[in-house]
Amino acid sequence: MCGVAFSARLSRGKLRRICYNYRMSNVVNLNKFRKQKAKGDRRQQADENAVKHGRTKAERDLDKARDAKAKRDLDGHERE
Repeated sequence: MCGVAFSARLSRGKLRRICYNYRMSNVVNLNKFRKQKAKGDRRQQADENAVKHGRTKAERDLDKARDAKAKRDLDGHERE
């Protein structure tokens, strides 16, 4: 009963006023909560993998440019 122990001394009207002050909390959509938690877990796992295995785009572009320059230099020294 609304979190208040019933007492014989309280009239029904007073009990209703006391119970009215104890409001229920908001309803939570459990599917939405579950999906948000799963999304946060996936994001955390992705961040861990990026630190462990990944390189930034700038690093990849720099390596690609260095490889292209090395190939051009090698082709330039080719004998005919």
